[in-house]
Amino acid sequence: LPEGRNGKMADLLMRMDRANADMKRLIETFLFLGRENDVADCGETFDLNDEIQSVIESNGYLLTEETSFVNALHGPLHLQQPEKYVSVILDNLVRNAAQNTMQGRVVIGASHDLIYVEDTGIGFPEGHEKPAPYQTGRSDGMGLGLNIVARICQLQNWQLNIESGPSNGSRVSVFFS
Repeated sequence: LPEGRNGKMADLLMRMDRANADMKRLIETFLFLGRENDVADCGETFDLNDEIQSVIESNGYLLTEETSFVNALHGPLHLQQPEKYVSVILDNLVRNAAQNTMQGRVVIGASHDLIYVEDTGIGFPEGHEKPAPYQTGRSDGMGLGLNIVARICQLQNWQLNIESGPSNGSRVSVFFS
């Protein structure tokens, strides 16, 4: 095959692989949420910094030359929360922020009582700052990610806070209770 065609084929295969990984992750999340009673405990202690690095690496393909991820943690932060829930939340928030940020950065940070993802992206359209529970993807680009986060927060009795405006970027925080 000519060189240009090999490059196009490799690009297509890479996109298919990513789409497959994304679909697998979504299915695993739904299965996980379906077993919600099995994991609604205090969790084990884990290093959130490691989790953030993992999420940054797995979503790196969403970045453009004009965007970047910033891990605002400058060392270990040990949390005692259900790690799988925190992982799913971080993955969904980082993915959403990266997909809606064409220039600038996506900052991931935390303390012992909260995690947040802040971006310089397009922000939420007026009136869409709160996710409607169990809503499927809509034509205005509001997908399942934030609804999954809202559901986990509801299950864990955590508070979800969204600060955003059109063209102002967003900051989504999850406060552990």
